[in-house]
Amino acid sequence: MRGLAGILLVWAFFLAGCAGSSAQPANAPEWVEGGEPATYPRARYLSAVGTADSQDAAKDRARAELARAFEVHVVATAQQEERLAFGEGGNRYEAHLGQQVVTRTTATLRGVEIGETWREPETGRYHVLVVLNRQRAASALRESMAGLDVATSHYLRQADAADDSLEAVAALARGLEAQRQRTEEQKALRVLTGAGVQVRHELAVLQARLAAEAAAIPFRIEARGDHGDRVAQMLQAAVADAGFRLGGNDGGYRLEAVLELEDLGERDGWYWQRGGLTLRLLDGSGEARGENRWPVRGAATDRATAERRALEQVSDRLGEDLRGWIISL
Repeated sequence: MRGLAGILLVWAFFLAGCAGSSAQPANAPEWVEGGEPATYPRARYLSAVGTADSQDAAKDRARAELARAFEVHVVATAQQEERLAFGEGGNRYEAHLGQQVVTRTTATLRGVEIGETWREPETGRYHVLVVLNRQRAASALRESMAGLDVATSHYLRQADAADDSLEAVAALARGLEAQRQRTEEQKALRVLTGAGVQVRHELAVLQARLAAEAAAIPFRIEARGDHGDRVAQMLQAAVADAGFRLGGNDGGYRLEAVLELEDLGERDGWYWQRGGLTLRLLDGSGEARGENRWPVRGAATDRATAERRALEQVSDRLGEDLRGWIISL
């Protein structure tokens, strides 16, 4: 009897061990092979699967796959590039996908969760299902869009009340940026729900107003220092590209550019040009509104090419975002 009791005790432990291991199903869940997750129906959730040798890597791949799947829907209708950032607790994960587009935007989706995890008994590889509740994500987007509409209305009132033309343009630019963000969120909302929210501020109307008011502001150009004539031509082109008007000698604003470029001569077979470009904005009374300075340098195996490269860098600096810099002041 004592031997029989021992055998029964061993079998009891064996069966208990088997019961504990049954929490991990031997057969793959339907979602591993692309089927609809039973617990997370696609009518209510966006979902994606990631597979890897480690659980953390599988989670990252699942999040990236969800970002990719979501982006394909948006790009198909908008032909724009999205960078989808997913927040999970205190962490953030970003998937940047290289679509050829005109505008780069950022859409932030919160609420991505780990739905289920399955590990292959034979290989030990992990399969992770991530899900996004459509209703909760859509609610967050609607709330954000409502806030952006309120902000745009505020900026438009600022533009109407501004005594300074540049302040008015700056307020319009902030309102336009808020509506650009809202437009991207509207696209995301349509992917989630199939419908958007009524537009209160037409993007095209804001763009046209900003362009018209910027074009009405006259700017005078002055360039001093090295290569003054060349720098003046670059600055004139940058002002025109930024949508402002080149004005006369009286009134308006004045942009002063000062290039200081030093020829360092030849070092180890290379000729070097090094210095800095200072850009200063003054109002009609001559009071400085702000200034910025960029380092400039050029290098080549001959002096003329080094100088040319330094001047090309000056042109690049002036053409980067002159309107953004001006209205930020």
